[in-house]
Amino acid sequence: MAGYEDQAEDLYYLDEPAGSFDQDLVYALDAGVRHTVNQALAQAIQPIKHHLLGFVEQQGWIAPSGSQSVGELPLPANTQASNQSTNPHSADFESFIRNMAREHDYNSGSQKKAVSDPASSSEQSSEQGDDPPRKRKKKSRIAGTYHILPLLLHSVMEKISRKKEQDAEPMPLADKQRPCEKGLDFGFHAGSPEGPTLRDILQAIMDTHEALETKIDTLATDMRILQEDQRHLAGRVTTAEHDLADIPPALESAVSRLSTLKQKVKTLETCAEDAANRTRRNNIHMVSLH
Repeated sequence: MAGYEDQAEDLYYLDEPAGSFDQDLVYALDAGVRHTVNQALAQAIQPIKHHLLGFVEQQGWIAPSGSQSVGELPLPANTQASNQSTNPHSADFESFIRNMAREHDYNSGSQKKAVSDPASSSEQSSEQGDDPPRKRKKKSRIAGTYHILPLLLHSVMEKISRKKEQDAEPMPLADKQRPCEKGLDFGFHAGSPEGPTLRDILQAIMDTHEALETKIDTLATDMRILQEDQRHLAGRVTTAEHDLADIPPALESAVSRLSTLKQKVKTLETCAEDAANRTRRNNIHMVSLH
């Protein structure tokens, strides 16, 4: 009985409200979730940053050591919208893109100034009899580069914005990543190439929370039913105990009545024998009534 009482005492606390349970769950998962999200974002952004920086330096758009940035190239509308909807941990990557745009604006301004200088020198050389077609070809090449660079940067920004929008879209959880009764699985697999997103983690937490709430409600309902059955059985046992307590006095009363009845029967037998003896002495014949 002691084991069942301990189990009943443990399950009794399930009738309490679930507010403290929710707070404990949030506090327990808060630190781990934030640490995992930071690591996943850093791992996802770092390769893109290095790849884009190497590509830009390879094309010669900016110097490897960096220079003083002047002005700012406006970002596309979809990029700004995606930046507002993404996680704030990507601010370093966005500042890197903006610095690259400033470097491009500064370099393009210096190239434009360099274009204006060869134009004046071409006029002087045309008066002296130099070859103007070669100078015009160089000027058109520099001007074409000046016009192509913003388009390339714009295409790169569009690709980055599309990548962010794809990452921001909610992805359905696989069957292996859904929470089960034995344990919680938020998709933190060591063999997965891409880390879990914040939406996946929050969705897994909400699904687990709903499953736990449903399970707790079911257990509380079962406990209430068991408590009602226990009260009913306790009442029946009490009634049976009272009935059992009334049996010995009733038995004693029946035994005493039986003994009294035996005494009366013996008295009647004695009276019948005396009457028979008297009739024999007096020669009186008794007629039976039967």
